[in-house]
Order: sequence, then C-alpha cells, then structure tokens
Amino acid sequence: MHSTRIIHWPEGPKQGDIHTEGGRTWEYVLMPDGASVKGVWRDVGCKDLLIDGPSWTLDYIKDWLGIEGNDQDDQILSAMKVTMAFVERYCNRLFEYRENHLELKLPKVRKGFQLHLWPVSGKVQANGVYAEYTVDDWAGILWFKERKHDDFTELRYNGGYMPDEWPADLLSVLLNSVKNQWAIYFGPANSTSISRVTIPDVGTISYDTKADSNTNIGLGASFGPVSQSDQMVLDFYRLHEC
Repeated sequence: MHSTRIIHWPEGPKQGDIHTEGGRTWEYVLMPDGASVKGVWRDVGCKDLLIDGPSWTLDYIKDWLGIEGNDQDDQILSAMKVTMAFVERYCNRLFEYRENHLELKLPKVRKGFQLHLWPVSGKVQANGVYAEYTVDDWAGILWFKERKHDDFTELRYNGGYMPDEWPADLLSVLLNSVKNQWAIYFGPANSTSISRVTIPDVGTISYDTKADSNTNIGLGASFGPVSQSDQMVLDFYRLHEC
C-alpha cells in the first residue's frame, strides 16, 4: 500500500526558486503568458542545491535530517545545541555567533590576548572602555593598539560565525555530528537526506548519508556524536593553550 505524503510548498515562489523536502528537489519555472497556471514546480531529483553559503539553522537541519513539519522542532534544536557543545568543548574554543561575550584575560603572546571566541565582529570593550585593536582571526589573538595591558583585562565583544558564514569543512562536521546526535535520540535519520551541497566559490561537499542502525553511525568515536574522522578535521580548529 502506498501512502500519500504532503509536500509543504512555499508561498509566492519566483522563477528559479529551489525547494527541497524529504531528500527531493524541485525548481519553480514560470509558464508562458496565456497558460492556465502562472508556474509549475519541476522535479529536478538530485540536482545540487545552490545556496548563499553554509547555514546552521533549524530549517537547514530539518531538511538535512529529512524531517517535515514543526512537531519535532524542540528536539532538533536540542540536538543542535548538544552537537555544538561537543564541538566547542573538543576544540577548546567557541564558534557559534554570540553578542556581548565576556572574557577575563591575562596578556599572552607578546602582550596579545588569546581569545576563545572568534572571528571578532565590531567594537571591543576593555574594562568597560572601547579600544582600538588588531586581531588575528586565524589564530584568535587580539592586540590593543594604544592601551597598556593590565594584569587582568575584561574583554567584551561580539564574535563567532553567523549561520551562513561557516567554513565548509566545519559545517560538514556539524552536519555529520547532529545527524549522529539525532540518531542517539530517535534512531537513524532519513537515509534519503541530501548527500551533496554546492557552495559558490567553495565547491561541492559530499556527506555519507547511508548510515543505519547496523553501522552505529560512527558512535564508536571517543567524543560523543563527533566521529573519529571528523575529530581529525576539528584538530585543525583546536585551540592549544600553554
């Protein structure tokens, strides 16, 4: 017996809009003037999705897991938070964008401050006063241009990756790990999830979506939902402090 699956089409589509749901992809195409309908959704099957950039959002993760509707939103958000906590703890630093982040620091690295959250966005307060600074967003080290370094400095700033700014390899780790975390909660995710995403100026990222209950979905790893192969990627982002 075949069951009918409801597709939640977006309202007000425009020419070229892409809609993906349950592992399938459709493209909206306008019909010629005089046609009985304004446009149609054309099934493009496994066509790669063109997106503005990596996206760590609820809607993106729902699509990745092949989950429809809003009934499980709270559980998905919980899985995302747990995944992020494991990744940030493993790397000894913070990645997800935060506003008004506070750190108490001692000067290091030639009077620079080793941060735990970067890249840095906008102004930085030092002991409650905005100060000019130079920052190395690769290593997460900040220097003040015209300010003496006290024994302790209270830094307050905005930083981290916005939802659509994640490096491609780091997003890959997050996607793999949130899928593993979801399997811990409810069993393996839909095996028909998207397996390839094309990101402009980066290329195509491929993911292994064939895990099932017999493969342990990489849970033999030593750090929760983060597989051993993904830990190798995270090692490049890990902050080592002396």
